[in-house]
Amino acid sequence: MTMTIIESYVALTLLAVTVLAAVAAVGVLGAVVVRLGAEHRSRRLSRHESIPAYYLHLAH
Repeated sequence: MTMTIIESYVALTLLAVTVLAAVAAVGVLGAVVVRLGAEHRSRRLSRHESIPAYYLHLAH
């Protein structure tokens, strides 16, 4: 069963869209993780208190 030129073009387009969507999803997820990690790190480094006080503050 041979595919026509149009069918192969549609199949390739769908494949390309699927790959691009997957890459975009991974990129967005990575950006969110990096942003959350950087935010947590900067918040932790901006505090000039001891570690027990920091965890006590989190507990309340």
